[in-house]
Amino acid sequence: MDKMEFKKFIEHNLKEVLEAGDIKEAFKILCENTVAYYEGTQVVFSQKFTKRIEYIIGAGKETFMPQEKIELNDKYTVFLQSFENVSDYEKDILISLFKLCVVIK
Repeated sequence: MDKMEFKKFIEHNLKEVLEAGDIKEAFKILCENTVAYYEGTQVVFSQKFTKRIEYIIGAGKETFMPQEKIELNDKYTVFLQSFENVSDYEKDILISLFKLCVVIK
């Protein structure tokens, strides 16, 4: 992907997340925008309650490929599926955006 296009994608997401009313709305924005930008992927946000993980919201198609579990903090987790073709650079920035969302909301 073009770095300038990716920068615009991140800026757009950040603006929308800052305007979101609550964390669920922010997660919905991130899910929908991410799967639209990276076609064929799936993003699912969940919340941990002790040892149990509860689904909050997600977007994208189930591909039955292994999911990458990323803990955003001690309460929230994101599962990424079919992101093997996304560069580490973009994935790291995307995860940082998800973590920022958790902190500000």
